[in-house]
Amino acid sequence: MLDVDALKYACTNRWPELLGRIGGVPLEVLDGKNHPCPKCGGKDRFRMIDREDGALLCNQCFNTKNGDGIAAVMWLTGLTFPEACERLATEVGLTVQAKEVNVIEEMAWRKNINADSLRAFGAAISTRGSLSVCRVPMYDADMQRVGNFDLSPVSPDFDKGKAEAGCRLGLFIATKPAAGDHVLLVEGVKDAAALGFTNKIAVGLPTCRMDAAFARMFRDCHVTIIPDRDKAGLEGANETAARLYGVATSVKIAELPAEYKESGGADVRDVLRQRDGQAKIIAAIEHAKSWLPEGKPKPRFVSLGDAVVDFVKKIKQKQNLITTGLPDVDYALGGGILQGEMVIIAGRPSHGKTMVGLQALDHLARQFPVLLISEEMPIAALCERSVCALTDIPKYSWGDNERTILDVVSPHYADRNEIKIIESCMTVDVAIDSILEAKQEFGIGAVCVDYVQRLRGKGSSEYEWVSDSSARLKQVAMQQNLVFLAICQLNRGVEQRSTSSPRMSDLRASGQLEQDADVILFVEYLCRTDPKKHGEEDYRILVAKNRNRGTKKTVIECVFKPERQTIYPIERHIEDHSNYHPEFAGEPF
Repeated sequence: MLDVDALKYACTNRWPELLGRIGGVPLEVLDGKNHPCPKCGGKDRFRMIDREDGALLCNQCFNTKNGDGIAAVMWLTGLTFPEACERLATEVGLTVQAKEVNVIEEMAWRKNINADSLRAFGAAISTRGSLSVCRVPMYDADMQRVGNFDLSPVSPDFDKGKAEAGCRLGLFIATKPAAGDHVLLVEGVKDAAALGFTNKIAVGLPTCRMDAAFARMFRDCHVTIIPDRDKAGLEGANETAARLYGVATSVKIAELPAEYKESGGADVRDVLRQRDGQAKIIAAIEHAKSWLPEGKPKPRFVSLGDAVVDFVKKIKQKQNLITTGLPDVDYALGGGILQGEMVIIAGRPSHGKTMVGLQALDHLARQFPVLLISEEMPIAALCERSVCALTDIPKYSWGDNERTILDVVSPHYADRNEIKIIESCMTVDVAIDSILEAKQEFGIGAVCVDYVQRLRGKGSSEYEWVSDSSARLKQVAMQQNLVFLAICQLNRGVEQRSTSSPRMSDLRASGQLEQDADVILFVEYLCRTDPKKHGEEDYRILVAKNRNRGTKKTVIECVFKPERQTIYPIERHIEDHSNYHPEFAGEPF
């Protein structure tokens, strides 16, 4: 392969002569003035625009990729780039002295990147027609090769690179990311290869934005996007970040230290050419800002001193602890629960988990709007349970007592803040979006998820996605200052022991639930556990964990009325349940 720089140097200021001899252009029309075009015949549209480099222009048929005399020879004669170079070399006597170069080394030198870094992305010497190219593979989300990207230092058409005809666009990637890896996303293989000094996994995108199909490659990774400093780069980075949000552990966008432009902004390699370029790139990565969709909360700084003073004031005003509507439970918990705490209500199937959750949520609605995310029951089933709890009328006669039921139901809910319900979020991402939307639109103070193990989080197994759901929901509850009731399923192990009392290790699918919870309540419908010893009204709640206030009472005996779908404290239960407790008159507990 010829040394193109040497060829251009040999042709300097000889272009009128060479273009005349090779391309048949009369010398008199190469004077820099407008003339008829020798190719298309158009009048007053052709001229030489650079005598030193041999660049020609026809406003009609040669107005792009016309920056030098080699391009002009190709246009005039129809020769390929290598053929045009060979013909020019013969004219100027460089054929014998032609210098062979390694196309990878030459490409790396011209683009200010390390050749070994380029080879790490799979770069190899190949040919495209008669042109020697530096060929880089592209991969899909399964790390299957889907095409090639060709670069050449000797052809203007391949200076920035071209994908093979008919190939699918893929990523430029040297190492497949794993959970916990820090990944840098940039545009193109050249910028990705230039980041080898960072000791992080660099991945090149084929354009300024990532296709959604690639998002799963970066699950549980820490991703920093480094866009070019222009409008397209920033818009592409935001689209890419949106596709990674909720898949990657964290998503950040770095800002290169260069002037922002509408187009043609600086890229990674431009910054690396600056003085202390590597240090500037590292600083940009370290100071990258976390990306959040519009409306998402950003972490806020709080003075501990101010927080303590506010806390003490609330103690005096009795505003910090929130009652659950289950007085014996509140007593066992030291007075109630705090906003930001995660309260697990756990039990085996058909042991009344949802019932207890609804009963607590109904009481919390007296204090602020609340949200129920129902992953197990449709809204109609929840409505049925609510009517059971509020009236003595048997189900079979509901149709004949519509007015009577409405006279009870309507005032009950008019006396409360809104209880919003949403069905089947299915994933923790959708659940969190729903919580944030409800917080912003309705000002909710509590949320109940029934039940948590049904929400799909990150991970390839039930254990992993439940752990992810638990940790992220707890974090949202803390950030949004919400009471978080998490209804959970227990595994079957509890039924196989000689004693049926649940343990925290019985929480199905994840030890993360036990770790995240501030309060854990186990519920037992005792006649289902041991029908020989217990009747259908025997029910109890076990306080298994109370992280912040200690446990005063660990076992709470209750009465369960199946037809009312409601529990009552055993020591206070009487047939006329409407006036048994003056503080909670009309409340089941």
